[in-house]
Amino acid sequence: MNRFSRSPWSLWVVLFVLGALLALNNSLTTTADLSRNQITYKAWEPYVWEYSSFVVIFALYALVIQVTVRWPLFFHQRWPRHLLIHATASVVFSVSHVVLMVLIRKAIYQLTDGTYDFGDWATELVYEYRKDVLTYFTFVLIYTGWKYWIRIQTQQSSDPPVRLKVTHKKGTRWVALAEIISIESGGNYIYLHTRDEVLPMRGTMKTIMDELNPQQFIRVHRSYIINTLCIEKLTDLSKDPCTLVLVNGKKVPVSRTYRAELMAIIDQPQTGLVVN
Repeated sequence: MNRFSRSPWSLWVVLFVLGALLALNNSLTTTADLSRNQITYKAWEPYVWEYSSFVVIFALYALVIQVTVRWPLFFHQRWPRHLLIHATASVVFSVSHVVLMVLIRKAIYQLTDGTYDFGDWATELVYEYRKDVLTYFTFVLIYTGWKYWIRIQTQQSSDPPVRLKVTHKKGTRWVALAEIISIESGGNYIYLHTRDEVLPMRGTMKTIMDELNPQQFIRVHRSYIINTLCIEKLTDLSKDPCTLVLVNGKKVPVSRTYRAELMAIIDQPQTGLVVN
């Protein structure tokens, strides 16, 4: 599997192209319907209606991703509670879609010395929500399926690495992944923490993640990667960031962005981890 297919940008590109084509098709269909029913309209209006909706929905997908990552809907023991959260988020998604879409349309109409009438808001909001709730949960399903596919493809593409090549001023050596407890970034360097030493090497967190076994190492902060087999306990859950204690006693901050993935690992009963 190539890097593009694993990149989140690949999903965004596909969604943008498909959404733009669907908006074009809807614009042409609306144009044909208006002409057939002899309704007066300006040639550009159907395109403004459809593409204003598409642009807003595409932007709101970022919200759907954040909710899906924080509260996974599938393959999670707390899915009933998460479903309620997603149902609430779908209402926010729909109302935001309608309000922003109408604002864009009104702005464009004003530029042409025209006016845009959305109609009765109560009726139209219900009508739009019936469509938006399907769009919301369809995207949740697509994003979840894409992440699952990426995970399966990554597992099947090659055997997981067991050693890491570390190059620094004193030379080059190979370090067993099992010896690495955590990795910390600092300037142009990253620092590999083992039980006995700290090994510096030039690099970035992104490049080092590409060389690690994703089933064993996860990112918990923009500056920290940890070995999931070396977690001792998680504390200060009410704070952001909360604190992760590793087997060597090192305390690592866990930012809210990465907390969902970590909690999914801790929720597994076989880990035996402590959460305070």
